[in-house]
Amino acid sequence: MERADLHRLIDTLPEGALENANRMLEHLNIFPRQPSPEMERMRQISREQREKMRRLIRPGTLGGTGGVGSVNPSTAYCHSGDTRWEDQTAVHETNHLFKGHEITVTERLRIADDGKAIHYTHEAKGPKGEPIVSKIIFDVW
Repeated sequence: MERADLHRLIDTLPEGALENANRMLEHLNIFPRQPSPEMERMRQISREQREKMRRLIRPGTLGGTGGVGSVNPSTAYCHSGDTRWEDQTAVHETNHLFKGHEITVTERLRIADDGKAIHYTHEAKGPKGEPIVSKIIFDVW
């Protein structure tokens, strides 16, 4: 996409959408955005929590606690998640441990190159690593 394409797109927006478009463009003015030190700290904690979660719950155990996302010792279930950017794609990954079996769910969202749709991908990997993938395209214009 060229700048001229973006200018043409802005010219087609209804008056009511200009304020929102302005806020979004101002938000993108610093690109790529650098995560704040607090966000980096939270990501590191999330990684550490996932590792702790894997150590806490094993098949046949009741699990444990320790600030790992959500832990329910009576059902041997816990989960932890992390959100990050991969180029222009927002990625959210959630790890679930249920009675010692891990399921990883990864969601990806990105705007189509023409700016007219959101591409959403949902991938779930079961205990044996077999992925189940679904893709949805949401029109936004």
